[in-house]
Amino acid sequence: VSIATVAAVNLVGAALRAGSGREEAFLREVRRLVRLALDAAAARVGFLARRGEARDGGLWTLRGGTDPLVDLEGAFHAIEVVGADRAASVLASETQPARREGLAAAAWAQVVTVAAEEGRARALSVVVTAPATEEAPQRFAAVDAARFDRAARWWPEREAATYADARPAGPSIVAEAVGSDRTHPGGIARRLVRRFDPEKRPPLDDLLTTLEGGAADARIVELALDPWPRRWLRPRP
Repeated sequence: VSIATVAAVNLVGAALRAGSGREEAFLREVRRLVRLALDAAAARVGFLARRGEARDGGLWTLRGGTDPLVDLEGAFHAIEVVGADRAASVLASETQPARREGLAAAAWAQVVTVAAEEGRARALSVVVTAPATEEAPQRFAAVDAARFDRAARWWPEREAATYADARPAGPSIVAEAVGSDRTHPGGIARRLVRRFDPEKRPPLDDLLTTLEGGAADARIVELALDPWPRRWLRPRP
């Protein structure tokens, strides 16, 4: 399996632009961002295809060989969802936890649905997932903190702005949505995440129980071990 392109979608920025309580405007903005990401992916595929079809193109040998290294037709295009929970907190107040949870789930579902629809329209295989690194959460948070006063107040002095959760709440084992139009056309697959204190190694029996529980659920396609808490600090000037 190869990944041709990766694009991150900033749900918090979309919520800040839409404004508190404006869920429909937020979902429309999410749709626009996903479309832009897939437009860029399609443009990238077109560029590489043209370079491989022309004999004087830089990819002619790779595309025309017996074992081509550039798999434009079979490669996936990843959409990373950043800040669903934080976006829900912008749209709904702290006194509405159920509504916040529903909005976060609706945002994920919107990205998965639009990515599947727009991916088919562009003949792209699309997978929707959480960020693989901290780069996108940190960059988006820094940009929003510079643009929006509300976002700037979220982080105390010297603490690096990031949309990656630093202090998780809830159970130590959670199931996160991760959608794939190719492998799960009828729904959203799940990633089983086992969180643990990085200062204390989890017992092996607990890890085996988590693994067995995930293997018994057909919706679980990934198992992740995730040390918590995390904290990022800006370097001193």
